[in-house]
Amino acid sequence: MKKVKNQDLEFCGVVSECSKVEVLEEVVVDAKEEEWNREIEIFLQQWDVGLEEAPKV
Repeated sequence: MKKVKNQDLEFCGVVSECSKVEVLEEVVVDAKEEEWNREIEIFLQQWDVGLEEAPKV
């Protein structure tokens, strides 16, 4: 997840509402991507276990 520093949000000493919304949207997208990556990793681990246990024909 990309770390956002307070100074990245500030310009002329003021944080605009648009900047706050953009940062929040980016944080939400990053969180969703992390969750998807975890779910994909779990699926792939289960898939590998299933392949190892499946009888070979």
